[in-house]
Amino acid sequence: MLVAASPQRAEPTSAHRARRRGLALHLCLLAAVLVAFVALSQPGNGYSSDEGASMAQARLLVEHGSWHYEYPLSWLDDARSASPFVRGDAGSNGLAPYAKHPLYPVLLSLAGGGTWGAMLLSVAGTVLAALTAALLARRFTDDPLAPVLALWATGVATPLLFDSALALAHSLAAAAVGVMVLLALRSLASGSRQWPALLGAAAAGLVASMLRTEAVLVVAVVAVVAVPVLRTRWSVVVAAALGAAGLVAVLVDRAAVRAIVGTPLVTPANTVTSGLQGRWDGFYVTWLSSSYQPRTSGGTGLWVALAVVAVGGVLLRRGRIGQVSYAAATVLATVLYLGRVLSDAPGAVPGLLLTVPVLWAMAWFVSRRGRNREWVVAALACGGGALAVLLTQYSIGGGVEWGGRYFALLLPVAVPVVVAGALPRLRATLTDRRLRLVVCSSAVVVTALVGTLALSTLRQSHERTADLAAHIAAVATDPRGGEPGSRPVVVTSNRLLPQILHPELDRYRWVAADEADIAGYMAQLADADVPQVVLVAPGAEPMGAALDGWTIRSVDLSSAYDIVVLDRKAS
Repeated sequence: MLVAASPQRAEPTSAHRARRRGLALHLCLLAAVLVAFVALSQPGNGYSSDEGASMAQARLLVEHGSWHYEYPLSWLDDARSASPFVRGDAGSNGLAPYAKHPLYPVLLSLAGGGTWGAMLLSVAGTVLAALTAALLARRFTDDPLAPVLALWATGVATPLLFDSALALAHSLAAAAVGVMVLLALRSLASGSRQWPALLGAAAAGLVASMLRTEAVLVVAVVAVVAVPVLRTRWSVVVAAALGAAGLVAVLVDRAAVRAIVGTPLVTPANTVTSGLQGRWDGFYVTWLSSSYQPRTSGGTGLWVALAVVAVGGVLLRRGRIGQVSYAAATVLATVLYLGRVLSDAPGAVPGLLLTVPVLWAMAWFVSRRGRNREWVVAALACGGGALAVLLTQYSIGGGVEWGGRYFALLLPVAVPVVVAGALPRLRATLTDRRLRLVVCSSAVVVTALVGTLALSTLRQSHERTADLAAHIAAVATDPRGGEPGSRPVVVTSNRLLPQILHPELDRYRWVAADEADIAGYMAQLADADVPQVVLVAPGAEPMGAALDGWTIRSVDLSSAYDIVVLDRKAS
C-alpha cells in the first residue's frame, strides 16, 4: 500500500546536526576517492571522441574567444570531409567542434579549458549527484542507513564513477536531474505550495536539458507522472513548470546553435537501425552487453552472476531457500566477477546492468509496501525516463561507453528508489548477523572489482593513446624549418583520432578521411608541394607503398596504429 507524502519529521536539533555532519564527512571521503580514481586513470587524451570535441571547443573559447575551428588545410577539395571534426556542428558561419549543447563547453572554459579542470567538474557532478541521492533516500524512508548507502552506491557502485574521469556532461546532468526531482518533491510535500523549491526544480531541469538531450525526456516524464500519482492542483503547476523548463532549454539551445554556426549544414550521423530491431539492438548494447569484443567466458560469467543473485533473491523472498544459500549465491557472483577481472583484458562493459551488480541484487527485494507517494513518483520517473531513452537512442547505443551512458542521469533517482524500497525487506529477511556480514562483504568486494575494471579500462586507453601520440611526435618533424603554416601533416584513416588525441590537435595539420579517400587527398598534398606526411592507420605501410608520388622514409609498427613517414618524390 502507499502512505501519504513525506511528513515533516520532528527530529531533535542535535541529532539533525549530527546527521548533517556525518553526511558531510561521507561526501568529503567520496570526493577524495573520486579524485584518486581520476588521478590513477592518467587523464590526458580522450577516452572517446566526444571528449576531444568538447575539450577542443573549450580551448577555442579560452585561447581565441571563438566557437569556430579554422581548418589549416581548408584549400583541399572537399576539405570538410578531411576536417578533424567529422561530426562537428557546421553551418554558414563556420564549424564548431561542439556547439549542440553550448553550456557544457562554456563551463569547461570557465574551469580553464584544461584536463584537470574538466575532471574536477565531472567529479563535482558525481559528488552532487550522490548528495541528492542521499537526500532523496532520506525523504523516502526513515532508515538511517539509507542516505549513507545511497550516497556511496551512487558515487562508486554506478557508472557515475567512470563518468567522473570523462570530459563529458553526464555527471553534471545527473546531478541536475537529482536536484530537480528533490526540489520538485519538496515543493509538492504535504500539499504546500513552495515557490522557491519549484523555481529551483525548474532551473535544475533547465540546466540538465541544456547539458544532455536525453534530459529533456526525463524532465518531461517527471512532469507527466507527478500529476496522476499526487492528484493535486499544485502537482499540475509543478508539472507545467518542469515542462516549460524543458521546452525553454530546447529553444535556447537551438537559438544558440544557430547564432554560433548560422544556417546548419548536414553532418554525418551515427549508423542506426530503425523499428523494433533497432530498439532491441540499442537495449542489448546499453543494458546487457558485456564487451565490444567477441564474447569470452569472463563476459559470460557476468551474466551468470546476475542470474544467480536474481534467482537467489526471488527464492529467498518466497522462503524457498535459506539465508545460507543466498549468502553462498552472493559469494559465487563475486567470484564470477573476479574471474572477469583476472581472465580477460581490460575493456569497456557497455551494459548498464552488468556495471551495477549491487543495485541489481537489491532490486529483487524492492517492495512498494509502506512507501510514500514521493517514492512512487520517483520510481515511475525512472521507469518512464528509461523507456523514453530506449525508444529514442541510437541502435548502437552511446558509442564507446561504460554502463549505458545515456541512462546516467537517472542514477541519482534510481539508486535511492532501490535502496529505500529494498532495505526493509532485506532487514527482515537477512536476520543472521554473520550471514548478513557475508552478503555485505560480497557487495563491497564486487563493487571494488567493478571499479578496478573501470579504472584499468580507462588507464589502458589513456596509456595507449599517449603512447601513440608520443610515437607520432617522434617522427613528425617540421620539414620547412618552422616557417609559418608549416606544421607537420598527419593523415589518418581513423576519422575520430584527432579528437581522441585532442592535446595534439593544434600541433599538426590533420587529414582525417576514409581509407578510400586517402589517395585523393595525398595527391592534392603532393601537388601543393607538401614535402612530408605522416600516415597513421592500420596497415599504413602497404597503404603508403601504393601511393603515387610518395616514397617511404620510415616505418613504425610498435604502437596502436602503424606509423609511416612519407616523403614526396622529386618531380
